[in-house]
Amino acid sequence: MATLDFSTRREHTQREDTQREHGHGAGRLSPTRIDRLIRADDQLSLTLEFLNLDLDPKGTTLVAHDPTEPFTGVRLVFVSQHTVEDTIQPDDPTPIEGLDFRTARESRIVVSLPAGTPYEVGSILDLAGRVLLLDDRAVPGSKPTNLDEPGPDVTALEVIDSLVVSPGPNGRFRAGLAPITRSDVTELWRAVLLPDAAAPDEPAPVRAIWSRPGDPPFARPLDADERSRIVTASTIDPAEAIDAERLWLTPHGSFLGLSGAWSTGQLAAYLHATTAGRDLHVEVTERGFLAPFAIPAVVTTVTERVFRTDADGSETAVLVQQDFLSVSGTPVTYPAPHMPDDGRAVPFTEVVATDPGQGPV
Repeated sequence: MATLDFSTRREHTQREDTQREHGHGAGRLSPTRIDRLIRADDQLSLTLEFLNLDLDPKGTTLVAHDPTEPFTGVRLVFVSQHTVEDTIQPDDPTPIEGLDFRTARESRIVVSLPAGTPYEVGSILDLAGRVLLLDDRAVPGSKPTNLDEPGPDVTALEVIDSLVVSPGPNGRFRAGLAPITRSDVTELWRAVLLPDAAAPDEPAPVRAIWSRPGDPPFARPLDADERSRIVTASTIDPAEAIDAERLWLTPHGSFLGLSGAWSTGQLAAYLHATTAGRDLHVEVTERGFLAPFAIPAVVTTVTERVFRTDADGSETAVLVQQDFLSVSGTPVTYPAPHMPDDGRAVPFTEVVATDPGQGPV
């Protein structure tokens, strides 16, 4: 049985302080009611921040807190959806001690919610028909001027630590309205990103709209530079979305299946798979040139969770990272770009590189 724990706060919260610091102090953004939604059967656990909504005296319906303000809505705030951890190289010994890690910050879905909505779990979580409030960077063709962290009034999913993604204008979520039990097994509650209604057989498009600068002092599947390039590729140039074969938000972290490919720019491709907020497989492919002859090449960094036996004989799952180099077999003729003096000092007119296909570099 789900419970809505009454926890209205009249004093300001830390999140409201942040809103004011970033210039988002409008009354509609400050929660007028904050409830905790907990359901033990499927481990549902959410914070509901009602915006310009409160409970009627009978305790059955949500009503406008300020009738002169036209907007009413709700923020569904999720606990951390991802834990990033230290990686090792293939030849490194399997660690015995715990590895460094860091958890992502909260994620949120923001939707309008009309006054008069019944104060019931099923009504509040009925998200499939509700339009998401979005950052401008999530809208194709927009020319956003704000490059800061998304404000509290928009949907922002930190399903990968320090990388915030968002569905597009047609994005919708389906949330579990009641526990789903088969025999003696109950499914974990989840909010599932649905395919675009205009292309129901295609993956849902999402965009990386912001990357938190800086990294902790350990190796990780995506560093700050790579995250920034993912944001650029999906929002600025060439502004092509990432395909989300799977994007689930759960009380235990994200379940992801993301893939993107771009024909221009340094970033060529990106893949990311997680289960319960832990990385399973991450690939980043970047274009470049081999010095000194400007031969086109790509480097793919692959991070994969593998089971290994440590020195104590215990089996453990660790993230192993390695780089793969692939060079183009297309002849490079001179003079050539990307070389000092356009390659005019090279004593030959053509170079061909071959890829021996011998595995990681």
